[in-house]
Amino acid sequence: VVVRDTDTMMASQFEGESLVHNESFEDGVAHMMVMTEELKRSIAGPEKEMMVPEWTGQMDGIVGRLDFLIMKAMDDPDDDVKKDLTGHCQGRAIETFRAVLNHTITTKLTVVDSTAAGSQSFFDEEMQGQAAVARMAELCIVVYDMVIPDHYSRQQQPSDQKIEAETSKNKAIKEIIDEYSSYQKQILRQRAKPSIAFLASWRQESRNSTMMQQRLIEEHDDEEEEERNKQPHQHALTTVLGQASALIHPLLMWSGSLPPSSPLWQLCCTSIQILDEQAQSLVKKISDWFWVDRKVDDWVQQQAESNPNQVVDLPALDSLVDEMSFCCQIMARYDALMDPSKSDFSPKGDNEIIEKELLPEWTWKYAMLERFLAVKQLHSALSLATPVNIVMGLPIKVPSIVEDAQYLSTRAISRATSTRNAQAMGTVAHSLSHDIWSTDSEEGVHKALLEQKGCWADEEETKNTSQNYSSPNAAKSGDFASSLLSALDEDLKKTKTPPPSAPSSGSIFSSLIGGDELQQVRLEMQVCLMNGLYSASTACSSLVQSLDSYLEEEQEGTQNSNNNMISLAREELDRFSHSYKKLLQVKAKELISEWCGNFEATESSRKGKCLYSLRFFFEDERYDLDSGAFSNAEGDDRLNAGLLRPLQRCKVLSQLNRCESEVRLVICTEFSTILSGMITNTLWKQQKRFADWGSLLLSKQIRILQNFMSGLLIDKTIHSDTTAKTTMSYSDTWERLSQVATVLQLERPSDWSIYQATSVLTIDELRQTMDLRIEFSPDAVNAVCQTMENGSNNNVESGN
Repeated sequence: VVVRDTDTMMASQFEGESLVHNESFEDGVAHMMVMTEELKRSIAGPEKEMMVPEWTGQMDGIVGRLDFLIMKAMDDPDDDVKKDLTGHCQGRAIETFRAVLNHTITTKLTVVDSTAAGSQSFFDEEMQGQAAVARMAELCIVVYDMVIPDHYSRQQQPSDQKIEAETSKNKAIKEIIDEYSSYQKQILRQRAKPSIAFLASWRQESRNSTMMQQRLIEEHDDEEEEERNKQPHQHALTTVLGQASALIHPLLMWSGSLPPSSPLWQLCCTSIQILDEQAQSLVKKISDWFWVDRKVDDWVQQQAESNPNQVVDLPALDSLVDEMSFCCQIMARYDALMDPSKSDFSPKGDNEIIEKELLPEWTWKYAMLERFLAVKQLHSALSLATPVNIVMGLPIKVPSIVEDAQYLSTRAISRATSTRNAQAMGTVAHSLSHDIWSTDSEEGVHKALLEQKGCWADEEETKNTSQNYSSPNAAKSGDFASSLLSALDEDLKKTKTPPPSAPSSGSIFSSLIGGDELQQVRLEMQVCLMNGLYSASTACSSLVQSLDSYLEEEQEGTQNSNNNMISLAREELDRFSHSYKKLLQVKAKELISEWCGNFEATESSRKGKCLYSLRFFFEDERYDLDSGAFSNAEGDDRLNAGLLRPLQRCKVLSQLNRCESEVRLVICTEFSTILSGMITNTLWKQQKRFADWGSLLLSKQIRILQNFMSGLLIDKTIHSDTTAKTTMSYSDTWERLSQVATVLQLERPSDWSIYQATSVLTIDELRQTMDLRIEFSPDAVNAVCQTMENGSNNNVESGN
């Protein structure tokens, strides 16, 4: 038997409908009997070929012809014979339709495709088959409702007969609904059976270590098969909920277009409820197996003990956490699919297993183990900490612990986001901010940086670490965290002493005198530390942006109380970001004070301290010059030797090429602030006397220093607007000293009124500066200062 394709069947159906309207009532009854008999024979034939598309087309034709007979009977309300014949035809159609539906849903469904000669496939795996069976159920219900209205009949039925007939019809419709919903349940079980059967087989083999090891080392060409062998629980859960969603979603769409409480609407609701109950019961079983097989409770117990010396199989834990996050995502997506239906179907009992039992338990255990994994991975990364280049080809290095912590945090946030659960996201975000990035905790990145871990490593150790990073196992896994931890596990198995940690400033270096190489190592360590502080601040800001993106998406939906925990973690990370920046400024001041000097200069401290050399230069400088003395004093050789040479020999400034752009800006800003303050304090403290030529000399000296320092900020390897913005913000550092030079170059004190609006000098500083000019009379200086003071008082009064 060859089944006609869908287009041919539809054309035949339209042609049949045109012929129906041209025939008589008697012919219609005869054709009706023939059609129902042919349909019965087709399902009872010896071959029992499953020709569902053709059967559906025949049923549509029978419904159309029955509708024609009902219309003919209503045209002649006095003819009871027509009504009786029509009722008989309706009963014959109902009997035939029920037989076809029952045969279809109880037989192994296959279909013959006319486009491929003889090719067969399981019908229940075809979208066309699901639509055809649903259409059969729909026609079975429709044919029950096709009756002649009472007002067309002369003989009205008694009320008790009407009630009995209505009860019988409702009972038959309920049977159809139960048959169809049972069919949907069997389809789901049939589709989920291979994955669950494989999982059951896997559980049996897992008790045999030899068989399990052989299964794990087997190579599979199919990625899906390989994934099923490695994560059978995840595969089974995904299959169950995926197939359930594929069956439920069309029913949801169908029910949305039907009037509530109609028989077809009830068919959709009942089928969805049964599918949901079956899916959730299967998922509950898979979940119970997962806790036992993956020993999740043992991992939770290890996390609760929080023993810093305990040995943890981090690759296994990472795989477990990754699988749990994916399963949480699958269950959350399924629960979101069922949300619109729950308000209509009012599910009870088993329908709330995922929402009320599984999702809370899974997300809680996932978040707990994600935190445990992040902390343990950070501890392992500390053992391998070393300076790493962040830009290829440049000597800029940061402690690897910062880069590792950022990667681990970003990965954890990404996994938590994928769970689609605000509670998991809030728990993970809070644990990352507290355990890894907190500046108040005794552990984490902050403490590691203060101890300068990862700021130094000898060449041999760096070479060994590089080899561990490129081990075959790491390359095969393709996972940075797994590679990192596998390398650590291999190191721990060896009897080799651990790599030396970076010596602190108070240990070996303080006991050694001299040694340019040791000083260079120490300086590089301090620079690397400052790069690490800036990278830590940037990492916290990056995590803040990730949380902001998540919160923006959540604001579009319902407000969740767990978002408060996410907001708190976001605020903490933002605070930590600013704390790292403040610590960077503190370290920059300490670096400059140690290597360049400070205001407390003594004669014995001149050697190697560029700020001391510059201070003594300005202390010895004279500015009450005439034109001849000015010509000698402004010579380039003299100024280069006195101003530029100390800066060029400065060890800190020579290391700026090892600094990130923001770190370079912080160092130059702090250095320039100290330098400009030192110059102004020297001028005021020694009460230098300035002539007109002397003010020109000071202005030139300031420009030389400023141009040199500004040149250090320009990153010749990066061409962007960032360098220009950095230079502009840095120029504000010299504003106070530049205004001092401007005051000293005025022809008369009253000319300061031109610059008064943009002045950064206080009245006392302005008076102190003007008193240095030989040509300025005290009365003129007092008049200008009094004018400024009066203007300041007026502004205060107007503001009040």
